[in-house]
Amino acid sequence: VIDLIPGINKININMEKIQQKFGVFGEPIIVGSVLGLAIGAVAGYDISKVLQLGITMGAILVLIPRMASLLLEGLLPISDAASEFINKRFSNRGKMYIGLDSAVGVGHPLTLSVSLILVPLTIFMAVILPGNKVLPFADLAVIPWMFVLITPVVNGNGFRALINGIVVLATGLLISTNLAPLMTTAAV
Repeated sequence: VIDLIPGINKININMEKIQQKFGVFGEPIIVGSVLGLAIGAVAGYDISKVLQLGITMGAILVLIPRMASLLLEGLLPISDAASEFINKRFSNRGKMYIGLDSAVGVGHPLTLSVSLILVPLTIFMAVILPGNKVLPFADLAVIPWMFVLITPVVNGNGFRALINGIVVLATGLLISTNLAPLMTTAAV
């Protein structure tokens, strides 16, 4: 659809340069802590709970991608060796590929940059989106995993990744709103 809109189809934003411009304020721990503090304050928590929520949210946005990168460090050598082994043993069947978890692409600069921008946008969308009754929290830390497949589809174009991200997250919020009563019933 973006290809069909004149002018907009020419926009290409380099997310690596934007992340450098954010500086220390673009770090996941700062973004997470500020969001946690804001959510706690809006929720009406006392100061100790607000601070605890800020620290927890900052830690979530730092630790989950780090765990993924550790997993990646272990998976890539195994994947390369398995791919080499299979291609050597089954060369008569053509080129074979090894499928990996999305953790492989979480560390890509575009994925991380767009995810950091989408965290506050997701909270904002949750508040203003008509019909939405879900406020995401832990979901914010897994936004990079949702966008791993968008990164190659948009060929590294940050603008397109951001537009796709907004559409996907708004749709996800509405789906969550509709599934929440069913999940509550199942939990009870």
